[in-house]
Amino acid sequence: MSERRLAGIDVTPLAGVGTVVWYRPDADLPEPPAPEEIDAEAERAAFEEARDEAEAELEAERERTAERVGEDEAAVFDAHVQFINDPQITDGVAERIDEGLPAAHAVQATFDEFVERFADMEGRMAERADDLRDVRDRLLRLLTDGERVDLSSLPEDSVVLAERLTPSDTAQLDPERVAGFATVTGGRTSHAAIFARSLAIPAVVGVGETLAAVGDGETVVVDGDAGEVVVDPDEDTVAAASQRTEAAIREEAVETVDGREVEVAANVGTPAELGPAAERGADGVGLFRTEFLFLDRESAPGEEEQYETYREAIETFPDGRVVVRTLDVGGDKPVPYLDLPDEENPFLGERGIRRSLGPDSDLFETQLRALLRADADTDTGSLAVMLPLVTTVEEVAEAKAVVDEAVDASNPRGSTRRCPSSA
Repeated sequence: MSERRLAGIDVTPLAGVGTVVWYRPDADLPEPPAPEEIDAEAERAAFEEARDEAEAELEAERERTAERVGEDEAAVFDAHVQFINDPQITDGVAERIDEGLPAAHAVQATFDEFVERFADMEGRMAERADDLRDVRDRLLRLLTDGERVDLSSLPEDSVVLAERLTPSDTAQLDPERVAGFATVTGGRTSHAAIFARSLAIPAVVGVGETLAAVGDGETVVVDGDAGEVVVDPDEDTVAAASQRTEAAIREEAVETVDGREVEVAANVGTPAELGPAAERGADGVGLFRTEFLFLDRESAPGEEEQYETYREAIETFPDGRVVVRTLDVGGDKPVPYLDLPDEENPFLGERGIRRSLGPDSDLFETQLRALLRADADTDTGSLAVMLPLVTTVEEVAEAKAVVDEAVDASNPRGSTRRCPSSA
């Protein structure tokens, strides 16, 4: 049989050859019993227990993902915790239980309503439906005592095919075992695609229903550069794919065709990400998310710890620029040791610069002192500071005044001293 090529959306500049393993996690719930047979109190208790278990799983999964993939990718599980505790979700489930549905059916109906809303949108908003599906499926598994499919221990050289892969699914994949994956749905900005790039797994998404005709055990090539799944590939196709198992790293400067240099900067959240970014050719740091220094600990990092971190960042890129964003907590970044308000929409409320100029002013001043010291004690690189979630000119002016005070306090005799530029 001659090879068949199925077109999809390219995700990673890599290719892999392997044997198809279909992943079909969805299981239909049985018909619910009659409403009069439902013990609403018991069903509500079961839902609350499943929520607690799901939150514990998500916290553990976040930690594992941060270690294996990165802090940025792991942050999706913080959003999943928000979904579990969203009043629109919890109230919707409770109302359906009171109407006579078991907890599992109430969860499915409630989540499916929101999944449908997001799926009908365009672009990235549509892809957020997968996050809701992920949380829904986790709760259903816990409510029905279902077993989770372990994608971390697939046979070597497996190519995973699926209708879709959620963040929880993709985070399990082992790049040493999985030769690639392809999905029926999905886009380049979906979490599955983001995880694939971070894990360096060949991937093609959005192939469409033609993918369903590929059977378990068939040999395929996943060409994440061309955006193709090649079924029953010939020897030449296999040989060509085998030469593209690693992405080329370009270390020289990037330029446009007319000779204008383009800065290629990395986004980082921890000191551990600085070295790999430099090794992969980054010119500098486009965004240092300093909130990750404050998460998953019992107290805030002190000035000395922050100073060492910022100095390391500047010295890692002696010829480049490091943009440090000051502390941004609230919204999807809860910090146990801070008194964060319980807001109806925390993403738009007291967070970012508003906390730095208010209840977290001491932390802000400590961070500024650490940044000023790191900038003054390094003779290379360039430090810039970004203020998060600014909404008014007055906030900028007030923050600049705090920076000026920190400069004056650290330079009492009036000697010349560099000050970080604003980004």
